[in-house]
Amino acid sequence: MVKGSYLEMAGRGVVVARGLAGFLGLHTGDTLVLIGQGFHGVSAAGKFPVRGIIHLPSPPLDNQVI
Repeated sequence: MVKGSYLEMAGRGVVVARGLAGFLGLHTGDTLVLIGQGFHGVSAAGKFPVRGIIHLPSPPLDNQVI
């Protein structure tokens, strides 16, 4: 854990890898909007506060993981 805190059972939020956070300009306390596709092509979206930033030793993972 580089900044912030780990996720809690009752809380809502995400932990972002350091490389991706740097690329997106994210800091703890920012909000990340994730947009995807749900079942049968239905749009799925959600807003998630960034609770923490972690460093992963694998560069490809450090640049991709939420």
